[in-house]
Order: sequence, then structure tokens, then C-alpha cells
Amino acid sequence: MTRSLALAGLLASILLAPGCAPDTLEPTPYGPGDGWRVFHPLPGGYDLLAVWGVSPADVWAVGAYGHIAHWNGETVVDVDSPVEERLTALDGWGPDDVYTAGGEFLLHYDGRSWRLADRFPEETILDLLCAADGRLHVAGTFGLRIRDGDAWRTVAGPRPSSTTVWTADDGAVRVGDGSRIWRVAGWTAVLEQDLIYGIAQHGDGGLVWTEGLHSTASVYRRDPHNGWRQLSDSWGSLRTVLDMEGPVWSHNSGISRRDTIGDLVADSTIWVNDDGHWIYGLNRVGADGLLACGYGGTLLAGTRGEESYAWNEASREPGYRQFNALDGTGCDDIWAAEWYGRVLHFDGDTWTREYTSLPSDRAVADIQALAGGWVLARGGDALSLREPGVGWREIPSPGAGLNQAYAVAPDSIFASTAAGLRIWNGAAWRDAGLTAGTDYGLAVTSSGALHALVVDGVISLRRWDGASFATLAEFPGLADAELCASRSGETLWVGGYTAGNPPRTTVYRYENGDLSRVSDGVLLPSWLLGMTELRTDDLFLVTASQVWRYHGGAWSRETGLPDEDYTTIWSHPDCGVFVEGHPTFFKEIPEE
Repeated sequence: MTRSLALAGLLASILLAPGCAPDTLEPTPYGPGDGWRVFHPLPGGYDLLAVWGVSPADVWAVGAYGHIAHWNGETVVDVDSPVEERLTALDGWGPDDVYTAGGEFLLHYDGRSWRLADRFPEETILDLLCAADGRLHVAGTFGLRIRDGDAWRTVAGPRPSSTTVWTADDGAVRVGDGSRIWRVAGWTAVLEQDLIYGIAQHGDGGLVWTEGLHSTASVYRRDPHNGWRQLSDSWGSLRTVLDMEGPVWSHNSGISRRDTIGDLVADSTIWVNDDGHWIYGLNRVGADGLLACGYGGTLLAGTRGEESYAWNEASREPGYRQFNALDGTGCDDIWAAEWYGRVLHFDGDTWTREYTSLPSDRAVADIQALAGGWVLARGGDALSLREPGVGWREIPSPGAGLNQAYAVAPDSIFASTAAGLRIWNGAAWRDAGLTAGTDYGLAVTSSGALHALVVDGVISLRRWDGASFATLAEFPGLADAELCASRSGETLWVGGYTAGNPPRTTVYRYENGDLSRVSDGVLLPSWLLGMTELRTDDLFLVTASQVWRYHGGAWSRETGLPDEDYTTIWSHPDCGVFVEGHPTFFKEIPEE
């Protein structure tokens, strides 16, 4: 009897694994702050990774940076969240009893607000399930836990890390652990199947999606008599899968459905992704309803009819993953360099998509908006020029290793190639005489003077006089430099990487022969990616994860932006500052 009691105590200590008592975390306003806002894509900007709803008019979605959004079928509202952790799991029992999780945090919605329900320090929740029996299941680096009253019990069997938990087509709860499927029975689990590849996601029913080496995707279906059987492998770029009397899955091209009629298997695309709205989460709603969420705040609700699905979409402007460059002539004429020969244009109200004559398998690396509606785009070693009222046409390539292109006018384009600088006169290219070294940037001041940063043993700033380049200044010790010209004057800004402990960015100001280093006394982070002068002596620069401002002779770091991988920056005095961080952020800065 003593041995039995000791064993019971030991078993209880193993099974009972409560999380820490919930801390009081005050909800924080969602999104960037300090004047920064999302510019593109809207309405949300951040990726949504999981979706759930009681109806197409009462939908919740969660995603990056603790983003929680509610959609009533017409309006998307960003809801304050207690955490900034990436939220990846979402489920509920009703409109006032919803759970979401990410990292160590478990959140609950009670019909009024989202609050911290529990947390698991130094552990990660990967999935959750609001089961039909009223018990909450969470899967993660701790295996599988079920909430029993106010405490948690760890289910014996599944190993860390358990990636997914779901209610199968027979009503039983199952959990995926590596490549294994367990059927939960009380406080233990029975090993049911060991698949070939690791389980990536369940399918909310009789499906699981697995991934192996080199992202080999497979989908398995549970047969009541013969166990789990692999379906065919023709799933494309699989992102998520759902079981709705047949597989429904998302991929790069949209959402597809597989129907089986007798021996005939037919795949059909039920929603086409033609605007960069990749789908990361699917869920059912009602008997035949389908919810989807994804890139940039995308939200969809589909209702199945006799012939096809009818879709209600919350995100309608073109999405796409990343802007490689921004430029424009004003707030109603902004151009964005995208991928695959695409560019986007913003007219002050609406985004539209255009295809350049650049190679469709390459990124559009740079874009420049000229007066009169002309636009120059660069991708690989190719250039494309947009003529107002005519469209995009190809310009003969200036040569291999095209690094920079700058148009003073449509018939006066400078291009930096591996062989040197070349000039386009509207009919042909000719050499500009600068063949040595590598170009780090081209810029034109308000007087029309072209300047270049050239490395030939040392980085130097040079000016084109119409026939050759004259050296204005040299920058020993500077590497990976950037060049920026003032819009309203003759000021030039030069910045780049300076080795040291720690390494830093050094910035110089040049005007009419006067060169000064303006970064003394401040430790600017290294790996400068770009600079832009909003107004005279009001300079913004972007590094891999920060934005800095030089104004009134002093430096300050911009706050309110998330820790993102920033890539490019641009400004216009009438609009403000724009920085690309997937999404694109902007800040209006009134003239003083």
C-alpha cells in the first residue's frame, strides 16, 4: 500500500504541470507608434497566420507581433494585444470564449477584451485545441498538456516537440509529434501511426500534412479500416491544408479543392491569388463556409455554392512580399520596385500593378520617377523606360554587371557597369571615360550636376562636367558607401561602413568644397542601407534594423517602429518618410 501511494504521488507530480500564474499584462495599442503608420499593404500590414470564427461576420485572426484582428465581414479592426509575440494558434468555443497562443503566452478573449490566460516560461506553444468535451489542449515543446480545472496535466506519450493537436474525423483528439500520430485517451496517448516525414500541420479532420527533406510535401488521410494512407504528391507549394469532405489547401497560386466522384479525382482552384495575397491559415465556418488569412492582413470568407465559391475579401489592394525601392514626384505619384518584372503605382488613393519589359524571372531592383510621368526601372542587367501614354519599353542593356542607373532626363541616362560608366543619349550608349574602380552611387543635385562615388584604392566623390569626372573629396577607411543628394540645394551626403570596435556608420556632408563629418559623438549602427534628405539638413538613414534622423545638428533614433529587416528608405517633403520593412511604414513630418 505504501508503495502504491508513493507511485501515485510520483505519477501525479509528473502529470500535473501547471504554467506560471498569469501576470497582469496591460494591453498595448497595436501597430507602430510615434507617428509611424503602415502604408502598404492595408488594412493590416502584418501577416496573419491563423483564423477562426463563429460566422463569416464574426471572424478573428492572429499573426506577427501579437497582431489580433477582428472582421465583421465589412470592417477589419486591429485589437489591442497584451503581447508582441508572434501568434500562431487560434481556436474557440464561442464568440465570448476564444484562445490564441504564441511563444510562451496563452491569451483568452471573454467577449470584452484579450487577456493573458497563462504562460509557460522557456517553452513554446505551437498549437491549441478547444475540444468538444470543453477541455483546452495545448501542444508545444513540452509535449501535450490538457487543462484540468485550474491546473495543467501533461499527457503521457507524445514527446517534445509536439507540433499540432486536432479533433479527427472520428471525434477523437490526436496530436502530432515529429512524424508520429497519437490518439489521446484520457491522460495518456496511444501511438497510432509513424509516417515517413515529419508532421507540419493537421487538417482539422482526417488529413495531416507532412514535410520531409527539401520541403517534400505529402498529405495523408485516415482510413477507418486501414489507418493513415498517403494521397498523391501533386500539392504544389503547399502552405496549409483543411479537410472539408475532401482536401482544401492553399499554395502560391491560391486555394484549391480536391473532389472525388467515384473513381474520378478532380482538382479545382476555388480562389486565385493574382495580387500577392498568400494564404497562411485556413479554417471552416458553418457547414460549408471557408475562412482564410495570410500575407499583409489578408482575410477571406468563402461560401460554397452549387458551382463555385462566393468570396468576401477584406484585402483588395495588391500585396506582394517586398518593395526593393521607392520613388515618386509627389504624394499622388509614388512608384515601388517589386519582383518578377512588376512595379506598383500609388495615385494617392489606389494601388495598381504594372509589368515592365524587365525579365520576369528577376527582381526589379530600382525605380526612378522623372518629371512628366516618365519612369525608369532596373532589374539585373536590363533597363525599362515608361513613356507617358505609351507604356514600358526596353532600353538596350548598357553591359554586364549593371549596378546603378540614374536618369537626368529620358534621353540622358547614366549607367554604372562592370566595365565603367556609360551614357544613354536616347539612341545609343557611349563610354563616360570612368572605367576604373567600382561605383557605389549616382546622384544629381538641384542644379543638374551628376555626382558619383567611386572606389579606386580609396572611395572618392566625383562630379561629371560633361566630358569627364573631377575628384571633389576622398574618404579613407570608408567602405560600402551610400550617396544622397539634396532636393533643393547642392548638398551631398556620403555614408558608409567604418571598421572599429564596435563597427559603425560614418556620415559626411559636402557642399561647395566644404566637407564635414557629422556623425562624431554618436554610435550609428553599421551596415547602412540607404539615406534620404526630407528637407534641407533633415537627413534620414536606414540600417538593417533601425532608422536614424539628423536634424538641427543632432542625431536621434526613430522610435515606434518594430524590429524588422529594413531594406530601403525614401522621402518627399510633401508626404513624409517611407521605409520598407515588410510592410512599408511612413511618417508625416510637417515643415517647421
